[in-house]
Order: sequence, then C-alpha cells, then structure tokens
Amino acid sequence: MQRDQITSNLNALNISDSEYKGLIENTFLHL
Repeated sequence: MQRDQITSNLNALNISDSEYKGLIENTFLHL
C-alpha cells in the first residue's frame, strides 16, 4: 500500500514536471 502511494506520487510529479517544462518552453518562445 505504501509502495503504491509512493509510485502514484512519483507519477504525479513526472506529469507535473513535463507540464512545467512545457510552460517554460512556451514562455521562452513568446519572449
């Protein structure tokens, strides 16, 4: 159960990181 929670937390972080990188790239494209 604990391992599943950690795994889902890591997956959420990976998705957030990808979206964050996308936002950064878009910001630089519009500068």
